[in-house]
Amino acid sequence: VDNDVKFVISNAISPGSSLGNDKISISKNSVPADILDVTIYDRWGQKVFDHEGFEMKGAETKDIIWNGSFGGNDLQSGVYILYISYRDFFGNQKIITSDITLFR
Repeated sequence: VDNDVKFVISNAISPGSSLGNDKISISKNSVPADILDVTIYDRWGQKVFDHEGFEMKGAETKDIIWNGSFGGNDLQSGVYILYISYRDFFGNQKIITSDITLFR
């Protein structure tokens, strides 16, 4: 029996463009997990976005809206680092990271 949580995370967004893609989609398998925090950092390590946690009970997808700005200013196109802190089925707290590309 596989009790590991497996995530699939979108890796590009383009808020404000004609593409209309301002969502970060987080999908996972059917193993329950509590997402504790979703955070995005720029390449210098400054936190530019933070989203509160949520529960993912089954195989589902959650969308997180990020408009690509920080402090009221649009951020430059580029690669940002996405951290997801979660608690797995056994109560262990884990962190996964992913790159996310912001297009303007």
